[in-house]
This record gives sequence, C-alpha cells and structure tokens, in this order.
Amino acid sequence: MKYVIEAERVMNTTKRADGVFFTWPLHLAESHPSLLAGFREAFECAVRRRVRHVWGQAQLNRVWPGVAEAISEDFARAEATA
Repeated sequence: MKYVIEAERVMNTTKRADGVFFTWPLHLAESHPSLLAGFREAFECAVRRRVRHVWGQAQLNRVWPGVAEAISEDFARAEATA
C-alpha cells in the first residue's frame, strides 16, 4: 500500500475532549481502520523527514524521543477506537 502524506500537513493535530492528537492516525482509524497498522511506519518516516527539513538534524535528535512517544500514544488511541 502506498501512503501519500503532504509534508505541510503531516504534523497537523486535532483537539478532542481527551487531548490533542496527530490528525492522520485518527483520520485513518475512522475511515480505513484495517490500514492503520501498516500506516504507522510511513507516518513516522514522514514526521521524521518533516522535522529534519524544518528544524534540522540536531533538533530532530533532540525532540524525536518525545515525538515518537506521542506517535505511539496516538496510534494506540486510534487502534482502540478503530
């Protein structure tokens, strides 16, 4: 499966009653839940590339642990709602 994620939109977030989450995993869970598992790797790659492009490798190295944790939490939530 090929996923196309626009660079300018990959970091978009959605505010819900229980927090703020990356938009893409939630959208996919609601529209195509069976594709969610395979999407995670593509999403992480797109976020990593976007952060590196906008802020540079040093900043990516510094913030990635927190971003990766947020992605994990958002995918866990999306999978629970799928």
